[in-house]
Amino acid sequence: MFKGQRITDLLTERRKKKKDLYDYLDITPVGLDSIIKGSNVRAGNLEKIADFFKLPIDYFFDRDVKWDTPQKEESVQDENETMSLYQENIYLKRILEEKERTIQILLSQKGKDNLTK
Repeated sequence: MFKGQRITDLLTERRKKKKDLYDYLDITPVGLDSIIKGSNVRAGNLEKIADFFKLPIDYFFDRDVKWDTPQKEESVQDENETMSLYQENIYLKRILEEKERTIQILLSQKGKDNLTK
């Protein structure tokens, strides 16, 4: 039997938003709610949901199969905030861009100083 509650549980455990999932599925919020309730479960949508969470489709059914607890997204601690690796990557790219901009400013100032000597 289909266990739609597992979708809600995964969203919570992995700190994902319902909006991300229904956008990924290209359906409305009402459509996602009906899938979770089990009233509008289609194989194509269920396959996409499984892909979204990187799990086999069987995870969403009541079967006699043992599953490892779904892993939460890896995260790192930075100044008492939990930041996903994706967010950390964006943060580091911005720091590098700022550093490069500062270097260019300093080089252009050094060039101007050399011209005035």
